[in-house]
Amino acid sequence: MPPLAPVAQHLKQCQNCFKSESDETHLQCCSYCKRAHYCSKECQKADWKAHKAQCSQNRETRKAMKAAPELPSTALKEFSNAALEVLTKNWVQQYRPLLSITALHALELKRTPARSLTHILVVYLSFAQKAFASAPPPDSETVRRAFTLADAHVTLLADILPDISSHLRPGLQSTFDAIARRTLTLRAADPGAVGFALALLVVRECSLVRLVPLGADMHHKELPTWDPAWKETFAKCIERGNVF
Repeated sequence: MPPLAPVAQHLKQCQNCFKSESDETHLQCCSYCKRAHYCSKECQKADWKAHKAQCSQNRETRKAMKAAPELPSTALKEFSNAALEVLTKNWVQQYRPLLSITALHALELKRTPARSLTHILVVYLSFAQKAFASAPPPDSETVRRAFTLADAHVTLLADILPDISSHLRPGLQSTFDAIARRTLTLRAADPGAVGFALALLVVRECSLVRLVPLGADMHHKELPTWDPAWKETFAKCIERGNVF
């Protein structure tokens, strides 16, 4: 995997305690699904009940992608499903800082912090074929330019669940519920804490879906002023390869 930018590395987090990756803390991925990251075996064990459904979904997705090497879109004819899955994972890790700040603005958490308990940020990506002549080389610049933003919007989780494939719904609901519980626990200890949010990424050419938990280690007073043009800002950053 290409090296993470420092700010992206900081926002690569343990899924249980949300401790960031650092020189002192090296996160390990779940050996089953290869997506969730943990700072210790203790955190992985503590999170298993919440992660179990999502882990199963992740494994089924990986299995299905490996079993179907041909993608439906001619734009992706040079890529296997498994290669696109890896590319998307690396893209998310590079852009996690941008995704986090975009979620803060999109959900308007400074004005309505309760929205993180009911709403989700949905991001539609399109594959930037011109970025590759063939399968992508493992460098950060190429990964950052792998996709363009097709659309993004905020919706109630209850409204989007019927549009999600049936085998994905349990994982989405479980992950959302786990994040909501952690946010409520955090705010009970500190009413000004921001807490966590969830983004749903969809690659349009192949309907690849990825859930991205986003943690904000910030106090409500530290949040930036709401940007009403957050979608345009998000699109420009992706176009320019700016992770933050």
